[in-house]
Amino acid sequence: RVPGRDEAADDAWRGWLDLALLSRPGTRPLVTPEETLREWELHYGAGHPARAWLPAALRTLRALHPKVRRLAALLPVSGDYAPIGKALRAGIEARMRAQPPGEAPELRIYDTGDPERGADELYRQAVAEGAERVLGPFRKEAVARLARADGPFAPTVSLNYLRADAGAPAPLVQFGLLPEDEALQAAERALADGRRAAAVFAPANDWGRRLDRAFSARFEAGGGAVRARAFYFPASSDYAATIKDALRLSAGERRRRAVEEALGREVVAQPARRRDLDMIFLAGSPRSARLFKPQLDFYRADDLPVYATSHVYAGVPSPLQDQDLDGIRFCDIPLVLDGRLAAARDRNPRARRLPRFAALGADAYLLAMNLDYLRLRPGARLEGWTGTLSLGDGGRVFRALPWAQFRQGRAVPLAAEQRGAGAR
Repeated sequence: RVPGRDEAADDAWRGWLDLALLSRPGTRPLVTPEETLREWELHYGAGHPARAWLPAALRTLRALHPKVRRLAALLPVSGDYAPIGKALRAGIEARMRAQPPGEAPELRIYDTGDPERGADELYRQAVAEGAERVLGPFRKEAVARLARADGPFAPTVSLNYLRADAGAPAPLVQFGLLPEDEALQAAERALADGRRAAAVFAPANDWGRRLDRAFSARFEAGGGAVRARAFYFPASSDYAATIKDALRLSAGERRRRAVEEALGREVVAQPARRRDLDMIFLAGSPRSARLFKPQLDFYRADDLPVYATSHVYAGVPSPLQDQDLDGIRFCDIPLVLDGRLAAARDRNPRARRLPRFAALGADAYLLAMNLDYLRLRPGARLEGWTGTLSLGDGGRVFRALPWAQFRQGRAVPLAAEQRGAGAR
């Protein structure tokens, strides 16, 4: 807040103060640098004297927002990944339609679903045909091949990430829906809430182990301890054995049976679960989570808060199904949590089926239009559909996500003061 801004009666003076506020770095996340100025200009008009005296920071914003005339997108619009590719395209086009007439670039789509042509070949074709910015490719192996290829390169926003230890050419910005980022934020959120002793439940597959490693590393680096870890089979419907082993209920049942054998009669006793836990991190799909949470409650873990990633939520309100998720806290993209998804559904059915990939396409476009700004202004952020975006080391984009909690089967966004961690 600029002192005196709200008290200023004179509109010209208020315009000067607003311009000063906009020029301060970190004042608020930007939708785009150009929109920051356009918002001010539309409000105060062409005759405001400050137009001739833009602060240096705002002049720099304009210089860092060059006109892009041709955009290429390497998307799988045919083949096995076609539904994802079409959702990505829908998101890109939605962002383009939101720009003022004549400002959006020409978009050319190059189909990476064609088995006869590799993404690196299509990339070279796109650059040769004049692409000034490139979005994609989507598949991780295609991004890796592109990173190893020889130039020429145009500024590029990929739709997936390289391995953390892999090098990338300077023009490449890596962006995607990285599940490990969400696991990291779950750990940060739990630590901010005062949790220090966790049990982790994750699927017995590569995805589950990745989330377990990411959550555990960040949680333990922040002073927490993972005291129990259990991997379950996602196709199962009965997680009783997994839960009882992790909560040490199985040992109590064995002791009861041993006493019954020794006494020769039935013993009535309720095994107590372990008391050295203060939270649970659950990695899983909506189906698994809907089965897992009631079983946790049944086995006397209903007092332990459960933290999760966006994967527990289907993205569409289903109160009758999701009432079994009540109490779970999870992070998810703003498009899903803040009501924008309803509008996106009305405009494009692909956003309804795969909203998170539509949001990924939209934000890849947002990043591509603001690459110079992000690279040359450290700490800059963009408010996107997939989260608050910032550019980190190695050209990797980090998404800070909002938080929600299931209440009566509905995902209810948590107020800002309740969100704890979520940015780094």
